[in-house]
Amino acid sequence: MIMKIVILVSYTYPFVGSGIGQVALLQAEGLEKLDQQVILVSSNIPSTKKKFKKNGVLHIKLVCSNFLDKFHIPVPLFFLSGEVMGHIKNADIVHSHDMLYPHSLQAALIAKIYRKKFVLTQHVGLVQYKSKLINLLQWIVAETLGRATISLSDKVIAVNEDVRLTIKTNPFRSSE
Repeated sequence: MIMKIVILVSYTYPFVGSGIGQVALLQAEGLEKLDQQVILVSSNIPSTKKKFKKNGVLHIKLVCSNFLDKFHIPVPLFFLSGEVMGHIKNADIVHSHDMLYPHSLQAALIAKIYRKKFVLTQHVGLVQYKSKLINLLQWIVAETLGRATISLSDKVIAVNEDVRLTIKTNPFRSSE
């Protein structure tokens, strides 16, 4: 059975940006090799074609704001386009990587509206920044946007036991 799968991630090919982007790219290409129809949605950083196929995977690159990068916070902000919402409407599964990205909550909400299965993979727990203000903002986002994304998820995958325990309790409590 061929499934239509929409995967969302902050950054991926040609600028992977982090391990999360590499995981999403390998996931998409691996599913395509299993003859699934895969659409990989990410920010358009650096600016490239807005839509292209690579290794059988349809890439949709969305215009975004990347102003948080000035504070060493790799969170591109983008809104899902009408085209992406249409792909979610017709998907069997919607899979987003990490609860702290606003596009994950958008995708979860749209998936619920269209009664699609939503899967979230959580890769990390607390990222300690030098700035107490940034740590506080991260905690606030985790407790609002993050918790909402988790609650809308049909399945949450934690990449390891530490991440599983932190999202099960308070995702960004200090481990000290």
